[in-house]
This record gives sequence, C-alpha cells and structure tokens, in this order.
Amino acid sequence: MKLQGASGLALELISPQLDGISDPNARLKFASILFDMMHIRGRYADAAELIRQELALYPPNAEVHSPLLLPLKIRFIHHQMFYRPVTELWPQMVDLLTCCDRTQDPESYGEILFMLGGSLGTLRGNYEEARQFLLRAIRHARQRRDRYILPRCLRKYRDFLRNRGHLHLARDALLEALRLSGHGRGTRQRIYILGCLGDLERQKQNYGAASEHLERAVELARATFIPG
Repeated sequence: MKLQGASGLALELISPQLDGISDPNARLKFASILFDMMHIRGRYADAAELIRQELALYPPNAEVHSPLLLPLKIRFIHHQMFYRPVTELWPQMVDLLTCCDRTQDPESYGEILFMLGGSLGTLRGNYEEARQFLLRAIRHARQRRDRYILPRCLRKYRDFLRNRGHLHLARDALLEALRLSGHGRGTRQRIYILGCLGDLERQKQNYGAASEHLERAVELARATFIPG
C-alpha cells in the first residue's frame, strides 16, 4: 500500500512533464514509467490511453522498428488481454513476432514468445500450439541466461506438466524457477511461484508443505507492499 501512495504522488508531479519532452527516446522511456505507475494505482483506463497516445505519434510501420516502441506495443496487447477478445489480440502478437529481430532485440523476442506460449496462448485454448511457443521461449531464455523471463516461462510450463499428470516434473520446474527468481529482479515472480508450489503440494495432498509455501508467499507479498 505504501507503494501505491508513493506512486500517486509521483504521478501528480511528473505526468504534466510528458508533453514537454522533445526527445522521442526519452519520451518513450518516461511514458513507460508513467504506465507502470498507473498500473500500480489501478488506473487501467488511463494507462491504456497513455499507450494509445504515444503510439499515435508514430506511423504504424514504425511501431515495430524502435527498441522502445516494440516493448510498449507488447505492453499494450498484454494490457488489452484483460478486456479484449483473445481472437483479436493473437494475430497482433504473431505479427510482432514476425517483425522482431531476435538478435537485435532478444528481450522483446523472448517476451513475445512468452506471451504466445503463456497468457494469450492459454486463453486461446490451443494448448499444444501454446506449449510449442513456450518451449521456444524457454530455449531462447536459456541460451541468453535470462534470469528474468526464464522463471516466468517455467512457471507457465508447470501448468502444462501438471495438467498431463507430471506432478514431479512440474515441481522440478517450479523449484528451478524459484531458484532463478532469487537473482536480481523477480520479487513478484517469487510470490507467484511460491503460490504455485503451494497449490501443487495441495494437489498432492502434502498439506504441510503447501501451507509452508503459501505462508512464505504471503510474507513476501506483505514485505514488498504488493496490493492484493
């Protein structure tokens, strides 16, 4: 909750400054910061309008060539995932994948694969196709030793393993994800992963272990002031 309060004050102070930034790259970075703050505050409509406003400043074919515009476009699709039909968003994300150079922008490439294999893919319901995208994302993240996106991919892949009855493999994937999320960024991921471990142990009727994981998740969430 402290994070929410701080972000509210920051938004009031810096939001009016956006239109005064003339450098395109600096403006995009600033807009990304504002977007994250609006998310924290729960101002989802404002966050969506902010992205629309920034993307409207560029011709459509420029959206996938700038290393700053592409992440913003990915964020926008992810944002719309909560209120727009997945059938509308899926082809947009596939188009981004075809335009993204994995060598020039490996972070965006991995993020798009993760979206196609995880959130959008599972919502779409074609689980085998989603699984293939997720495996590609895992390989890409391992090659880059990306400790940010790999835990997220492993957490999602655990669902495919669990649904096929591979509970031990699902646990191994989550434990690896938990280990990787302990480095650098990823506090939120540790909370999610601990919750998944608790749910998995509950499914295996290991209620003591489930309670331990869930208590750790709650403790970490409280310590990092993450609402909800």
